[in-house]
Amino acid sequence: MHLKQNSRFNKWYKHQLLLESKHLKRFLPETHLYTIEKFWEMMDQYNEVILKPSVGNGGKGIIKVSKTDGDKVEVNLQKSKKQIMFINDIEQLLGEKLEGQQYLLQYCIPLAKVNGNVIDFRYITQRNKGDTKWDITGKYGKIAKDGYITTNILNDGNLVTVEEALSRSNIKNFDLEQTMDALDHLSLALSTCYANSFKNQNIWGFDLAVDEFGGIWIIEANATPGFVPFEKPGFSEMGKKINSYLEVGKQIDLPEIQGLEEDPGKQVPNRNKKRKGILLLKDLFQIFLDKFNK
Repeated sequence: MHLKQNSRFNKWYKHQLLLESKHLKRFLPETHLYTIEKFWEMMDQYNEVILKPSVGNGGKGIIKVSKTDGDKVEVNLQKSKKQIMFINDIEQLLGEKLEGQQYLLQYCIPLAKVNGNVIDFRYITQRNKGDTKWDITGKYGKIAKDGYITTNILNDGNLVTVEEALSRSNIKNFDLEQTMDALDHLSLALSTCYANSFKNQNIWGFDLAVDEFGGIWIIEANATPGFVPFEKPGFSEMGKKINSYLEVGKQIDLPEIQGLEEDPGKQVPNRNKKRKGILLLKDLFQIFLDKFNK
Protein backbone atom coordinates (compact mmCIF):
# COMPACT_ATOMS: atom_id res chain seq x y z
CA MET A 1 0.00 0.00 0.00
CA HIS A 2 1.34 3.43 -0.93
CA LEU A 3 1.17 5.92 1.94
CA LYS A 4 2.27 9.51 2.14
CA GLN A 5 5.23 9.84 4.46
CA ASN A 6 3.47 12.31 6.72
CA SER A 7 0.27 10.32 6.89
CA ARG A 8 -1.30 12.18 9.79
CA PHE A 9 -2.66 14.45 7.04
CA ASN A 10 -4.00 11.57 4.95
CA LYS A 11 -7.71 11.02 5.66
CA TRP A 12 -7.74 7.63 3.98
CA TYR A 13 -4.89 6.34 6.14
CA LYS A 14 -6.49 7.65 9.33
CA HIS A 15 -9.81 6.10 8.33
CA GLN A 16 -8.16 2.70 7.90
CA LEU A 17 -6.56 2.93 11.33
CA LEU A 18 -10.00 3.35 12.88
CA LEU A 19 -11.35 0.41 10.88
CA GLU A 20 -8.93 -1.76 12.85
CA SER A 21 -10.68 -0.81 16.09
CA LYS A 22 -13.75 -2.94 16.80
CA HIS A 23 -14.94 -0.22 19.20
CA LEU A 24 -14.62 2.73 16.83
CA LYS A 25 -15.30 1.43 13.32
CA ARG A 26 -19.05 1.33 13.98
CA PHE A 27 -19.07 5.15 14.09
CA LEU A 28 -17.49 5.57 10.64
CA PRO A 29 -19.52 6.33 7.51
CA GLU A 30 -18.89 3.90 4.68
CA THR A 31 -15.85 5.26 2.84
CA HIS A 32 -13.89 4.18 -0.25
CA LEU A 33 -11.19 5.55 -2.50
CA TYR A 34 -12.86 7.20 -5.47
CA THR A 35 -13.29 5.38 -8.72
CA ILE A 36 -16.10 6.09 -11.16
CA GLU A 37 -17.28 2.49 -10.76
CA LYS A 38 -17.49 2.82 -6.96
CA PHE A 39 -19.20 6.20 -7.37
CA TRP A 40 -22.08 4.68 -9.34
CA GLU A 41 -22.25 1.72 -6.98
CA MET A 42 -22.73 4.02 -3.98
CA MET A 43 -25.15 6.27 -5.86
CA ASP A 44 -27.28 3.23 -6.67
CA GLN A 45 -27.20 2.18 -3.03
CA TYR A 46 -27.71 5.53 -1.26
CA ASN A 47 -28.84 8.05 -3.94
CA GLU A 48 -26.45 10.58 -2.39
CA VAL A 49 -22.69 10.67 -1.75
CA ILE A 50 -19.98 13.01 -0.51
CA LEU A 51 -16.62 13.33 -2.28
CA LYS A 52 -13.69 14.87 -0.40
CA PRO A 53 -9.95 15.16 -1.05
CA SER A 54 -7.86 12.70 0.94
CA VAL A 55 -5.51 15.51 1.93
CA GLY A 56 -6.90 18.93 2.78
CA ASN A 57 -8.88 20.90 5.32
CA GLY A 58 -11.27 23.79 5.69
CA GLY A 59 -13.98 22.04 3.70
CA LYS A 60 -12.11 22.76 0.47
CA GLY A 61 -12.87 20.55 -2.50
CA ILE A 62 -15.90 18.83 -1.01
CA ILE A 63 -18.61 17.83 -3.48
CA LYS A 64 -22.08 16.47 -2.76
CA VAL A 65 -23.95 14.58 -5.47
CA SER A 66 -27.63 13.63 -5.10
CA LYS A 67 -30.07 11.88 -7.39
CA THR A 68 -33.14 13.85 -8.39
CA ASP A 69 -36.14 12.89 -10.47
CA GLY A 70 -35.59 11.10 -13.73
CA ASP A 71 -32.15 11.12 -15.32
CA LYS A 72 -30.69 14.10 -13.49
CA VAL A 73 -28.44 14.68 -10.49
CA GLU A 74 -27.90 17.66 -8.20
CA VAL A 75 -24.30 18.71 -7.64
CA ASN A 76 -23.38 20.96 -4.73
CA LEU A 77 -19.90 22.47 -4.68
CA GLN A 78 -18.93 24.21 -1.47
CA LYS A 79 -18.79 27.78 -2.74
CA SER A 80 -21.19 27.68 -5.64
CA LYS A 81 -24.88 27.25 -6.17
CA LYS A 82 -26.38 23.83 -6.76
CA GLN A 83 -26.16 22.58 -10.30
CA ILE A 84 -28.68 20.27 -11.91
CA MET A 85 -27.27 18.18 -14.73
CA PHE A 86 -27.96 15.03 -16.67
CA ILE A 87 -26.51 11.82 -15.27
CA ASN A 88 -24.47 11.38 -18.45
CA ASP A 89 -22.63 14.67 -17.78
CA ILE A 90 -21.57 14.01 -14.18
CA GLU A 91 -18.61 11.84 -15.15
CA GLN A 92 -17.07 14.68 -17.16
CA LEU A 93 -17.52 17.14 -14.28
CA LEU A 94 -15.95 14.78 -11.74
CA GLY A 95 -13.10 14.04 -14.12
CA GLU A 96 -12.32 17.76 -14.34
CA LYS A 97 -12.67 18.49 -10.62
CA LEU A 98 -10.82 15.43 -9.32
CA GLU A 99 -8.04 15.14 -11.90
CA GLY A 100 -4.67 14.37 -10.35
CA GLN A 101 -6.00 14.12 -6.79
CA GLN A 102 -6.82 11.25 -4.47
CA TYR A 103 -10.46 11.57 -3.45
CA LEU A 104 -12.65 9.70 -1.00
CA LEU A 105 -16.22 8.59 -1.60
CA GLN A 106 -18.35 8.68 1.53
CA TYR A 107 -21.85 7.83 2.62
CA CYS A 108 -23.70 11.11 3.12
CA ILE A 109 -24.61 11.27 6.80
CA PRO A 110 -28.12 12.68 7.39
CA LEU A 111 -26.71 15.37 9.68
CA ALA A 112 -28.85 17.00 12.32
CA LYS A 113 -29.92 20.53 11.40
CA VAL A 114 -30.71 23.87 13.00
CA ASN A 115 -33.23 25.90 11.00
CA GLY A 116 -32.54 23.72 7.96
CA ASN A 117 -28.75 24.09 8.13
CA VAL A 118 -26.50 21.14 8.95
CA ILE A 119 -24.51 21.03 12.19
CA ASP A 120 -21.45 19.19 13.44
CA PHE A 121 -18.93 19.53 16.25
CA ARG A 122 -15.22 20.21 16.73
CA TYR A 123 -13.40 18.70 19.70
CA ILE A 124 -9.82 19.61 20.63
CA THR A 125 -7.93 17.02 22.66
CA GLN A 126 -4.41 17.44 24.03
CA ARG A 127 -1.89 15.70 26.23
CA ASN A 128 1.46 16.62 27.67
CA LYS A 129 4.43 15.23 25.77
CA GLY A 130 5.11 11.67 26.83
CA ASP A 131 1.84 11.38 28.74
CA THR A 132 -0.87 8.80 28.00
CA LYS A 133 -3.77 10.78 29.44
CA TRP A 134 -5.75 12.95 27.02
CA ASP A 135 -7.81 15.98 27.96
CA ILE A 136 -10.63 17.76 26.12
CA THR A 137 -9.39 21.35 26.04
CA GLY A 138 -11.93 22.85 23.64
CA LYS A 139 -15.17 22.07 21.85
CA TYR A 140 -17.89 23.87 19.95
CA GLY A 141 -20.80 23.35 17.60
CA LYS A 142 -20.82 24.59 14.00
CA ILE A 143 -23.95 25.54 12.07
CA ALA A 144 -23.53 25.78 8.30
CA LYS A 145 -24.27 28.98 6.44
CA ASP A 146 -27.47 28.94 4.38
CA GLY A 147 -26.96 26.79 1.28
CA TYR A 148 -23.58 25.36 2.33
CA ILE A 149 -22.91 21.63 2.62
CA THR A 150 -20.21 22.00 5.29
CA THR A 151 -20.05 23.93 8.54
CA ASN A 152 -16.54 25.36 8.29
CA ILE A 153 -16.17 28.58 10.28
CA LEU A 154 -14.02 30.07 7.52
CA ASN A 155 -17.06 29.75 5.25
CA ASP A 156 -19.11 31.91 7.64
CA GLY A 157 -20.43 28.98 9.64
CA ASN A 158 -22.07 29.95 12.92
CA LEU A 159 -20.12 29.17 16.09
CA VAL A 160 -22.17 27.97 19.11
CA THR A 161 -21.68 25.75 22.12
CA VAL A 162 -22.19 22.02 21.71
CA GLU A 163 -25.16 22.21 24.05
CA GLU A 164 -26.82 25.01 22.09
CA ALA A 165 -26.37 23.27 18.75
CA LEU A 166 -27.91 20.06 20.06
CA SER A 167 -30.70 21.84 21.93
CA ARG A 168 -31.78 23.78 18.84
CA SER A 169 -31.48 20.83 16.47
CA ASN A 170 -34.10 18.66 14.82
CA ILE A 171 -32.80 15.45 16.41
CA LYS A 172 -35.69 13.17 17.29
CA ASN A 173 -36.19 11.81 20.82
CA PHE A 174 -32.67 12.11 22.21
CA ASP A 175 -31.19 12.69 25.64
CA LEU A 176 -29.08 15.88 25.57
CA GLU A 177 -26.82 15.02 28.50
CA GLN A 178 -26.12 11.47 27.31
CA THR A 179 -25.36 12.64 23.78
CA MET A 180 -22.91 15.29 25.01
CA ASP A 181 -21.29 12.69 27.26
CA ALA A 182 -21.00 10.29 24.32
CA LEU A 183 -19.28 12.91 22.15
CA ASP A 184 -16.81 13.64 24.96
CA HIS A 185 -15.91 9.98 25.37
CA LEU A 186 -15.65 9.41 21.64
CA SER A 187 -13.10 12.22 21.24
CA LEU A 188 -10.96 10.73 24.02
CA ALA A 189 -11.22 7.22 22.61
CA LEU A 190 -10.12 8.50 19.19
CA SER A 191 -7.12 10.24 20.74
CA THR A 192 -6.06 7.07 22.53
CA CYS A 193 -6.48 4.97 19.40
CA TYR A 194 -4.39 7.29 17.21
CA ALA A 195 -1.68 7.52 19.87
CA ASN A 196 -0.55 4.03 18.90
CA SER A 197 0.35 5.16 15.37
CA PHE A 198 1.28 8.81 15.94
CA LYS A 199 3.30 8.56 19.12
CA ASN A 200 4.54 12.17 19.11
CA GLN A 201 1.22 13.76 18.19
CA ASN A 202 -0.06 15.62 21.26
CA ILE A 203 -3.05 17.47 19.83
CA TRP A 204 -6.04 16.54 17.67
CA GLY A 205 -9.07 18.31 16.30
CA PHE A 206 -11.94 15.88 15.73
CA ASP A 207 -14.99 16.65 13.64
CA LEU A 208 -17.89 14.63 15.03
CA ALA A 209 -21.55 14.54 14.09
CA VAL A 210 -24.98 13.52 15.30
CA ASP A 211 -27.60 12.49 12.76
CA GLU A 212 -31.30 13.35 12.84
CA PHE A 213 -32.02 10.14 14.76
CA GLY A 214 -29.39 10.78 17.45
CA GLY A 215 -26.73 8.45 16.00
CA ILE A 216 -23.10 9.41 16.62
CA TRP A 217 -20.61 9.64 13.74
CA ILE A 218 -16.90 10.29 13.19
CA ILE A 219 -16.32 12.70 10.30
CA GLU A 220 -12.53 13.12 10.40
CA ALA A 221 -9.44 13.86 12.47
CA ASN A 222 -7.31 16.99 11.99
CA ALA A 223 -3.67 16.91 13.07
CA THR A 224 -3.23 20.70 13.01
CA PRO A 225 -6.53 22.19 14.17
CA GLY A 226 -7.11 25.93 14.07
CA PHE A 227 -7.66 27.98 17.21
CA VAL A 228 -9.37 31.13 15.89
CA PRO A 229 -12.80 30.09 17.24
CA PHE A 230 -11.37 30.08 20.74
CA GLU A 231 -10.69 33.79 20.48
CA LYS A 232 -14.43 34.42 20.25
CA PRO A 233 -16.53 35.59 23.22
CA GLY A 234 -17.69 32.65 25.27
CA PHE A 235 -14.84 30.40 24.14
CA SER A 236 -11.77 32.27 25.41
CA GLU A 237 -11.45 30.17 28.57
CA MET A 238 -11.06 27.10 26.38
CA GLY A 239 -8.44 29.03 24.42
CA LYS A 240 -6.47 29.60 27.61
CA LYS A 241 -6.58 25.90 28.41
CA ILE A 242 -5.38 25.03 24.91
CA ASN A 243 -2.51 27.51 25.22
CA SER A 244 -1.49 26.08 28.59
CA TYR A 245 -0.78 22.77 26.86
CA LEU A 246 0.92 24.40 23.88
CA GLU A 247 3.31 26.25 26.16
CA VAL A 248 4.59 23.00 27.66
CA GLY A 249 6.41 22.11 24.47
CA LYS A 250 6.32 22.21 20.70
CA GLN A 251 3.69 19.71 19.60
CA ILE A 252 4.85 18.08 16.41
CA ASP A 253 4.46 14.62 14.94
CA LEU A 254 7.07 12.20 13.64
CA PRO A 255 4.66 9.44 12.66
CA GLU A 256 5.62 5.81 12.81
CA ILE A 257 4.00 4.28 9.75
CA GLN A 258 2.55 0.87 10.49
CA GLY A 259 1.58 -1.69 7.87
CA LEU A 260 -2.07 -2.11 7.00
CA GLU A 261 -3.87 -4.83 5.10
CA GLU A 262 -4.86 -3.99 1.55
CA ASP A 263 -8.47 -4.96 2.22
CA PRO A 264 -9.74 -3.54 5.55
CA GLY A 265 -12.98 -5.46 5.11
CA LYS A 266 -16.51 -4.51 4.24
CA GLN A 267 -17.79 -1.44 6.07
CA VAL A 268 -21.38 -1.15 7.16
CA PRO A 269 -22.71 2.37 7.87
CA ASN A 270 -24.80 2.77 11.02
CA ARG A 271 -27.42 4.92 9.29
CA ASN A 272 -30.19 2.48 10.24
CA LYS A 273 -28.99 1.93 13.78
CA LYS A 274 -30.35 5.31 14.83
CA ARG A 275 -29.77 5.64 18.58
CA LYS A 276 -28.60 2.09 19.17
CA GLY A 277 -25.75 1.99 21.66
CA ILE A 278 -25.76 5.63 22.78
CA LEU A 279 -26.79 4.76 26.33
CA LEU A 280 -23.79 2.43 26.64
CA LEU A 281 -21.18 4.66 25.02
CA LYS A 282 -19.77 5.99 28.27
CA ASP A 283 -19.08 2.50 29.62
CA LEU A 284 -17.80 1.26 26.26
CA PHE A 285 -15.29 4.08 25.86
CA GLN A 286 -14.14 3.82 29.46
CA ILE A 287 -13.29 0.17 28.89
CA PHE A 288 -11.47 1.15 25.70
CA LEU A 289 -9.50 3.90 27.43
CA ASP A 290 -8.61 1.68 30.39
CA LYS A 291 -7.26 -0.96 27.99
CA PHE A 292 -4.80 1.42 26.32
CA ASN A 293 -3.81 3.35 29.43
CA LYS A 294 -2.60 0.32 31.36
